[in-house]
Amino acid sequence: GCSISLSGAEAVGYAVALLVFFVGSLYVWNFLGYDNQDRNKVEVIQRRVVSVFGSCVASAILVQWSCEPVAGEPTLAELLGLQLEDSVQASVTALLLTMLLFAGPLLQLALDVQAGEKPAWRDRQQRWIMLRNVLLAPVSEEFVFRSCTLMVLVKGGFSPVAALLLSPLLFALAHVHHFYLDVSRRGLAALPAVFFTISYTSVFGAYAGGLLIRTGSFYSALVAHSFCNFMGFPDLGVFFNKYHFHRDRVHWIGGTYIFGVLAFSWLLFPLTSGYSSWYMA
Repeated sequence: GCSISLSGAEAVGYAVALLVFFVGSLYVWNFLGYDNQDRNKVEVIQRRVVSVFGSCVASAILVQWSCEPVAGEPTLAELLGLQLEDSVQASVTALLLTMLLFAGPLLQLALDVQAGEKPAWRDRQQRWIMLRNVLLAPVSEEFVFRSCTLMVLVKGGFSPVAALLLSPLLFALAHVHHFYLDVSRRGLAALPAVFFTISYTSVFGAYAGGLLIRTGSFYSALVAHSFCNFMGFPDLGVFFNKYHFHRDRVHWIGGTYIFGVLAFSWLLFPLTSGYSSWYMA
């Protein structure tokens, strides 16, 4: 097994180091003379694949370095939620819960498809963007900001709830570099969108972290993250714009939103109980 003993200050230092590894890895290419301004260019995405893989390796080395072999303790894989035990059940549970939360947007997506809207990933660039959004970003971000960061904070004496509140702030900070680019391009007009995105990523980070803590499985947080990125933020314009192309079905859509949120709230704790999570021991 693996025993990790950290003070609160050391745990915060580790968490900040993980954040620096992650964000710094994305910008190392700038120092090598590459143009990384457009994050949606295929070559920029490909370089960032290398970057985040490197940051994940660095994060794994950092937490391994703090691990002392002790019999009877959870393994490092278990501390990080990477064990395969219960991983399928945890992943299916996370997907079901997140689909319920997105019941309204799923209905809107079905209506879009019915109306003949084509997938956005038909060309090479869009396929790379989709790959980044639903696989590369979720894997790297969940490993660094959930598996590693939550674990070191709890091992540093923070309660799971306190760690759950702190880690999403670090996750939101990891996206500040995107916000800086938006503000530098659009000026103060970008600030409302920046504030909204920080709030949204913080709430999502708390949800993904809660799944990891309650199930003990990295894969549950990964599935939720991938699905959320695939769906994007819900199109709430149908409720406010009388010219919206689904306005004639607004009552059905609104009812589905309400049903999904209520069902999610009712099932969240029952469906995520009973797992052998070391966080809940």
